[in-house]
Amino acid sequence: DDDDDSRDASEEEEEGGTETTSSAALRPFQVFYVPQKPYLVSGSLRDQVMYPRAGSSDFDDEIIEALSRVNLLKLVNAHGLDRVPHDWADVLSGGEKQRVGLARLYFHKPSYAVLDEATSAINPDEEGSFYDHLGTLGITAFSIAHRMELKKFHHSHLHFHADGT
Repeated sequence: DDDDDSRDASEEEEEGGTETTSSAALRPFQVFYVPQKPYLVSGSLRDQVMYPRAGSSDFDDEIIEALSRVNLLKLVNAHGLDRVPHDWADVLSGGEKQRVGLARLYFHKPSYAVLDEATSAINPDEEGSFYDHLGTLGITAFSIAHRMELKKFHHSHLHFHADGT
């Protein structure tokens, strides 16, 4: 039942179950919002991906997988998962910030995602693989975008005109 899905790994262990290292153990999110400029916390790369959850090395394999899916393994190589730079906003480009937002989404695996211009600073040639992976994870995406090219990643479209129609 839904209550079982919201338990964390420590509760699983206390109840005599097998401790899990799956991010599904942290999955209370049904809807996840990814803005054009994702919020960057004061913390490590692990903290960036796990936000809004507290960072835990128990999930490093899943964090690295999420970062790999968005082509950010170079950040792991340069900073590791534990190093805390002075300000991630100064370290990351606009496209890298958006990739962190997508890695966060992949890590948390919500049922639904609202992507508000979430790929506007990412090379359009890469968007297809990002949207395909959402489907692989079973995430239904709702995109808010100005670029009509994103239509091809969705089954339905809702278009608002300047006059409100």
